[in-house]
Amino acid sequence: MATVTVRSVSKQYGRNPPVLRSVDLDVAEGEFLVLVGPSGSGKTTLLRLVAGLDRVSAGEILLNGRSVAGVAPHHRDLAMVFQGESLFPQMTVRQNLAFGLSEKNPKGSFAHGLRKWIPGWGLKGSAAEKDHQIGRAASWLGIESMLDRWPSELSGGERQRVALGRAVVRNPAAFLLDEPMSGLDSHLRRRLADDFREIQRQLRTTTIMVTHEAGQALRLADRIAVLRAGELLQVGTPQEVYCQPVNRYVADLLGSTDLNTLDGELGGSGSERVFCSAAGTVRLSGKVPVPQVTGRVTLAFRAEDLRLELALH
Repeated sequence: MATVTVRSVSKQYGRNPPVLRSVDLDVAEGEFLVLVGPSGSGKTTLLRLVAGLDRVSAGEILLNGRSVAGVAPHHRDLAMVFQGESLFPQMTVRQNLAFGLSEKNPKGSFAHGLRKWIPGWGLKGSAAEKDHQIGRAASWLGIESMLDRWPSELSGGERQRVALGRAVVRNPAAFLLDEPMSGLDSHLRRRLADDFREIQRQLRTTTIMVTHEAGQALRLADRIAVLRAGELLQVGTPQEVYCQPVNRYVADLLGSTDLNTLDGELGGSGSERVFCSAAGTVRLSGKVPVPQVTGRVTLAFRAEDLRLELALH
């Protein structure tokens, strides 16, 4: 396992507007963090910076508290899975899973240096041990019967399972997932995501996943980081970002339906807050956090939180 720290990281290409703007983020050991936001929000760029596929324009990225500035991607011991399965067509499933095991953490690499202070880090095993790793990953992902088949003989979902298996079998410091299931139908996408989440819980491997699907983020994440136009708006548990969004954008992004809104006047004080609008008067429960302000406001609420009561006179 590893911690991943992003300190004041910005990314800009030439004279174009910044893709990321001073992002600060801490990912704990074993945590499953999901980056969510629309296209162009900077999710994949941030993942590529952590992986070392791009260089930061400002700030720094640390793995287990050590800066990885100048460290090549293949020396960071991070397994990245892209949107496409990216399998080697000339290799069988078994060979695809085994790729990189023999050269994992080469001498002189950043990951190799971690061995002396993290017991068991990246140890090379015997052929039998490697076969065991491959068999275990294949069993977890339900592809043990496909080990001697070619990628061209597999369905899209099966190929994506092999791609995930290739990451799992390496036992990396962290998984970086860039919408790896986006090309699958909704039922298969959900099932594969849930299967991988269960594997991640067993391995307790730090994971950063990119998605634009709010439902997937809410279902899988330990914490969610919401991005918009390169800015980090909110980081919190699924419960926190859904029930206590920092602004209307986050609330809309993570809701299954659009928010309902009413314009009106907010009055009262303490636990006796009252909202008055053309639709009527609403007494706000003390269980709901309400800003200590008065005057013209917009009341936003989700459909599932609405309760109708019929009063007979």
